[in-house]
Amino acid sequence: MISYFIKSGLCLALVLLVYKVLLERERIYVFNRYYLLFGLCFSLLVPFIPMVSSVTIPMVENNPALLIESTQGLSIEVASNEVSNPISWFVYLVVLYGIGCLFFFSRFIANIHKIFQKIAKNTKAIYKKASLVLLKENVLPHTFLHYIFIEKEAYDTATIANELYTHELAHVSQKHTLDIILIELIQIVCWFNPLLMYYKKAIQLNHEFLADDAVIKSNTKIPAYQQLLLDNASWNHDVYLASNLNFSVTKKRLEMMTKHTSRVRAWLVASLTIPVFIGALFLFSTKVVAHEATAELIETTKTQTTIPQNQNDPKADYYKNATLIFEDEHGTKVTKTYAELTAKDKTKLIPPPKTPVAKRPTTQLLNDWKNKTAFAIWLDGKVIDNSKISNYDIVHYTGSFVYKNARSIRFPQENQILLYTESGFEVLKKNIASPLPEGAVLHFKENSHKTKLNNKKVNIVKNIDRKDIVVNITKDGSFIVNYTLKSTFAELDKNIKTELSHILHKKARNSLIIYHEDRKEFIAKVTAILKANKIYNIETINITDVPPPPPPGHAPKLSSKEKRNVEHMQENMKGQKVETMEINGKKHYYVVKNGVKFIYNEKSQLVDENGKPIPPPPPPPPKPKHKKKDKI
Repeated sequence: MISYFIKSGLCLALVLLVYKVLLERERIYVFNRYYLLFGLCFSLLVPFIPMVSSVTIPMVENNPALLIESTQGLSIEVASNEVSNPISWFVYLVVLYGIGCLFFFSRFIANIHKIFQKIAKNTKAIYKKASLVLLKENVLPHTFLHYIFIEKEAYDTATIANELYTHELAHVSQKHTLDIILIELIQIVCWFNPLLMYYKKAIQLNHEFLADDAVIKSNTKIPAYQQLLLDNASWNHDVYLASNLNFSVTKKRLEMMTKHTSRVRAWLVASLTIPVFIGALFLFSTKVVAHEATAELIETTKTQTTIPQNQNDPKADYYKNATLIFEDEHGTKVTKTYAELTAKDKTKLIPPPKTPVAKRPTTQLLNDWKNKTAFAIWLDGKVIDNSKISNYDIVHYTGSFVYKNARSIRFPQENQILLYTESGFEVLKKNIASPLPEGAVLHFKENSHKTKLNNKKVNIVKNIDRKDIVVNITKDGSFIVNYTLKSTFAELDKNIKTELSHILHKKARNSLIIYHEDRKEFIAKVTAILKANKIYNIETINITDVPPPPPPGHAPKLSSKEKRNVEHMQENMKGQKVETMEINGKKHYYVVKNGVKFIYNEKSQLVDENGKPIPPPPPPPPKPKHKKKDKI
């Protein structure tokens, strides 16, 4: 235990030293915040991380005489220690440590109680995303969680500058109080470590940098804001856990408002922290030496740690309750349980569904889903109104595009979104992970399987035609977008954006990834690029599942009348703007030439406004031949 506290303290000192020397004077406040929080947690956990190294120890024959002699010497020494120290000094350390923990825990609870008493006893008002607590005493604004404490008289007379509100709202929105509570809880356990006090001050000062930066970004003039802080400079001694407006109004804080850190320097400084943590891992982790065992010991270990078959075969647990019926091409049926299946039979079973990983929606997605005309929403299996999405904490979602033939009067939307709260997601995972229920019967037919496979290939061809983006991952490692744009992986994103620029609809875009078996590792990378372009309806198929296209048919022969219709349409449309219109539910084309509107159907026939064919105008009469005058 003592070794743990020493290693943890030294690691914390290293993290704090790097921050003071390398990061504190750089204007990368967000990175600094997460560096300090990660470093705090890392220093607590690194002594528990084992670093294993193996050592080979040669077999040595034991000397009985030596063994007896050393054992006797050891027993005498221990006996003398027990007599001289009847009560171990370790007990005193444990008692002292417990008293310190109790004291700091009591102080923490008292401070929390004091703050909540103020909240309960004083008037409150809502201000943007925060709650204002109006105090009767003369105090400067300070923050705890989403509460901003201000003087009631100053609030009533509107003498509090807007910059001070912006400053405190930054503390609220960025949840700085949670950082302070975290280090206070750690200080209860590690109360004897004086570095935690300096570490807490570093975190609080960085909080003020972040809040000052938020004020400056709100178009506040820096000199005026600096003067405002100096005019209000004082301490809120009685608020121990709150974020104070004028925490450490020093020359350093005022200088940081005008300091600039370039992006290159920020990346360079941030990258230098990586070797620091790697070095700390090797320095302060627990060293574990693994001794190589004899052959007999290895054999014994292997027999003792045999893994049950079910753990290597997930299908065994999933299908254990099911009755499986196999029917061959001749109609012969064989009924088996999973334990009776051959290796060939097991290949016919689909793998059990994988337990889903929680996928939280972004704020942009939540806002998009409020569109009732485009999205139908289910929450934990029940239909809800789109406007109520914000009332729930969504931890997982799935969605799908609904084709026209699958839509209904009640749900005419193009998209179905399934949302899950934490409890609903747990139920979903439990249902997916559960084995098939008792009494479940699965029937496998050899012929029907082939028929379904053929139908599946036909459906695949139809679905390919409906996709906005089709990415073909070829065997040679190239990527073909929509059968035309061939590129390397580095150019893939550019080609996808080019194709998307030609697509008018912006929502519910879909995509298909056709991959070669040797290039499966690119599926995840291509999927990530598609999602980055806001394409979420993505399907993947193996190139072997795509049947070759049918041979081209013979071009139909046109009659002389049809040829005249085509020639007339081409003559009128040449050089003109062709537009489309719908007559009687059918698509027609028209041009306006010399003030006259010519409408053609899909058979190239000239039609009237009602879609009825009309004969083309007769060809112009031939020009009269001029007779040559006889010369006189």
